[in-house]
Amino acid sequence: MVTLELNDPGATVSIAIKSKWLTIDVPNHPNNNAFRTCYVEIVELKHSLAVTNGFYVPAKEFGSFMQEKRKNLNLAYGLKADRYRSIFSLVNSSRPISCILSDLTQITILP
Repeated sequence: MVTLELNDPGATVSIAIKSKWLTIDVPNHPNNNAFRTCYVEIVELKHSLAVTNGFYVPAKEFGSFMQEKRKNLNLAYGLKADRYRSIFSLVNSSRPISCILSDLTQITILP
C-alpha cells in the first residue's frame, strides 16, 4: 500500500496495488521536499518495449536500453506481453516506486 500526502494539509490518498514485480528506490535525502513531490504515471508496456516471441525484451541500442532502465521498464523483461500490460510509477526526478500490472483492476484507491 502506498499513501500519498496531497498539497492540502492533512489530505491523503491510499492506494493498494497487487503486483509480483516491484522496485523501490529510497532517496538519500528523504526530508528534501523535492523528493517528496511526485506524480502517478501508468504506461502501457506494448508502446514502450520491444516484444519477441510474445515476451518483452530489452532494446538493442544502448541509449534506448538505458532509457528503459531509467523508467524501470526493465522490470518487464522476460514477462509475457499478453499477460502483463502496464507499469505503475511514482515519478519525480527519479522513480521511487514502480510495479508491473496485468491490468488496471490491480489498483485500488482505499477509503
